[in-house]
Amino acid sequence: RRRFERWNDPKFGDRDAIHERKTRVTAREGSYVIWDQRLAHGAAPNDSDVPRIAQFVKGFRREGAGRGRLRRRARFIERALEANGTSGVVSALGRRVFALDTL
Repeated sequence: RRRFERWNDPKFGDRDAIHERKTRVTAREGSYVIWDQRLAHGAAPNDSDVPRIAQFVKGFRREGAGRGRLRRRARFIERALEANGTSGVVSALGRRVFALDTL
Protein backbone atom coordinates (compact mmCIF):
# COMPACT_ATOMS: atom_id res chain seq x y z
CA ARG A 1 0.00 0.00 0.00
CA ARG A 2 1.25 3.47 -0.88
CA ARG A 3 2.05 5.84 1.93
CA PHE A 4 -0.47 8.41 0.66
CA GLU A 5 -3.74 7.83 -1.16
CA ARG A 6 -2.94 10.43 -3.82
CA TRP A 7 0.42 11.75 -5.05
CA ASN A 8 -0.37 15.29 -3.89
CA ASP A 9 -1.59 14.56 -0.36
CA PRO A 10 0.35 16.79 2.05
CA LYS A 11 2.84 15.21 4.41
CA PHE A 12 2.28 17.96 6.96
CA GLY A 13 -1.02 19.51 7.97
CA ASP A 14 -1.78 23.18 7.33
CA ARG A 15 -1.17 24.02 11.01
CA ASP A 16 1.96 21.90 11.48
CA ALA A 17 4.80 23.81 13.21
CA ILE A 18 7.15 23.04 10.33
CA HIS A 19 5.42 25.76 8.31
CA GLU A 20 6.85 28.40 10.67
CA ARG A 21 10.33 27.51 9.40
CA LYS A 22 9.68 27.42 5.68
CA THR A 23 11.53 29.72 3.30
CA ARG A 24 10.50 30.57 -0.23
CA VAL A 25 13.29 29.98 -2.73
CA THR A 26 12.78 31.87 -5.96
CA ALA A 27 14.85 31.31 -9.06
CA ARG A 28 14.93 32.72 -12.57
CA GLU A 29 14.27 30.51 -15.56
CA GLY A 30 17.25 28.25 -16.22
CA SER A 31 18.53 28.46 -12.64
CA TYR A 32 19.98 25.47 -10.82
CA VAL A 33 18.90 25.03 -7.20
CA ILE A 34 20.80 22.58 -4.98
CA TRP A 35 19.70 21.36 -1.57
CA ASP A 36 20.28 18.41 0.73
CA GLN A 37 17.58 15.82 0.07
CA ARG A 38 17.13 15.31 3.82
CA LEU A 39 15.65 18.81 4.03
CA ALA A 40 11.86 18.91 4.05
CA HIS A 41 10.87 20.47 0.73
CA GLY A 42 7.93 21.02 -1.53
CA ALA A 43 6.53 23.21 -4.26
CA ALA A 44 3.56 25.52 -4.57
CA PRO A 45 1.00 24.76 -7.27
CA ASN A 46 1.80 26.13 -10.72
CA ASP A 47 -1.07 28.51 -11.46
CA SER A 48 0.42 29.79 -14.72
CA ASP A 49 -0.15 28.60 -18.28
CA VAL A 50 3.57 27.84 -18.59
CA PRO A 51 4.65 24.32 -17.63
CA ARG A 52 7.19 23.98 -14.82
CA ILE A 53 9.95 21.56 -15.68
CA ALA A 54 12.44 20.15 -13.18
CA GLN A 55 15.41 17.82 -13.47
CA PHE A 56 16.38 15.96 -10.32
CA VAL A 57 19.98 14.89 -9.95
CA LYS A 58 21.20 12.78 -7.05
CA GLY A 59 24.83 12.93 -6.08
CA PHE A 60 27.06 11.55 -3.40
CA ARG A 61 30.62 12.06 -2.26
CA ARG A 62 33.12 9.74 -3.85
CA GLU A 63 34.84 9.15 -0.48
CA GLY A 64 31.60 7.83 1.02
CA ALA A 65 30.98 5.26 -1.68
CA GLY A 66 32.66 1.90 -1.80
CA ARG A 67 34.73 0.95 -4.83
CA GLY A 68 32.13 -1.64 -5.86
CA ARG A 69 29.34 0.94 -5.87
CA LEU A 70 31.44 3.36 -7.91
CA ARG A 71 32.26 0.66 -10.47
CA ARG A 72 28.61 -0.46 -10.79
CA ARG A 73 27.52 3.14 -11.28
CA ALA A 74 30.32 3.73 -13.80
CA ARG A 75 29.42 0.60 -15.81
CA PHE A 76 25.77 1.70 -15.91
CA ILE A 77 26.73 5.17 -17.14
CA GLU A 78 29.22 3.76 -19.63
CA ARG A 79 26.53 1.52 -21.18
CA ALA A 80 24.13 4.49 -21.41
CA LEU A 81 26.80 6.63 -23.09
CA GLU A 82 27.63 3.86 -25.57
CA ALA A 83 23.94 3.30 -26.36
CA ASN A 84 23.60 7.00 -27.19
CA GLY A 85 26.86 7.20 -29.14
CA THR A 86 28.32 9.73 -26.72
CA SER A 87 31.01 7.75 -24.91
CA GLY A 88 33.81 9.55 -26.76
CA VAL A 89 32.72 13.05 -25.75
CA VAL A 90 33.13 12.81 -21.97
CA SER A 91 35.78 15.20 -20.64
CA ALA A 92 38.44 14.18 -18.13
CA LEU A 93 36.43 15.94 -15.42
CA GLY A 94 33.26 14.16 -16.55
CA ARG A 95 35.08 10.82 -16.38
CA ARG A 96 36.02 11.58 -12.77
CA VAL A 97 32.60 12.92 -11.76
CA PHE A 98 30.85 9.83 -13.14
CA ALA A 99 33.55 7.46 -11.77
CA LEU A 100 34.41 6.27 -15.29
CA ASP A 101 38.04 6.51 -14.18
CA THR A 102 37.44 3.51 -11.89
CA LEU A 103 36.90 1.12 -14.82
